[in-house]
Amino acid sequence: MKFPRLGPTHNFLIVFGLGFFLVVSLSRSIYLNWDSQKRIETKRQEVEDLEKEVGFLEEEIEFYQSEGFLEEEARNRLQLVKPGETLIVVPEEAQKELNERVSQIESESENRSPNNWQEWAKLFLDSDQKLNFKFDF
Repeated sequence: MKFPRLGPTHNFLIVFGLGFFLVVSLSRSIYLNWDSQKRIETKRQEVEDLEKEVGFLEEEIEFYQSEGFLEEEARNRLQLVKPGETLIVVPEEAQKELNERVSQIESESENRSPNNWQEWAKLFLDSDQKLNFKFDF
């Protein structure tokens, strides 16, 4: 049995169809590869961040298990002292008065006029402020 011979138009359509299929297939493969690489980089960054966090947490655990931390906690929470030391307890009223005085000093320093250099910086660096010059003749 003989196959019928196809004309040049049919051959062109077959070649064009195969070429189109190959281009679409190759484009899809390239996109999937690019997307996979992007996800891999994202996961690598996540792993790196988690490794840094693990290192930080290990250092924190080491600190909490150290003698210095235990001694500090014993001094602060249990009010223990070393031999030869004297414990001084500040009354709550004195502590409140001291806190009020500190807050008062802080509020006074906030209300104080800015320094000369701060005024100049505000003048030149503040974009909202416009320079108005008035000339009287």
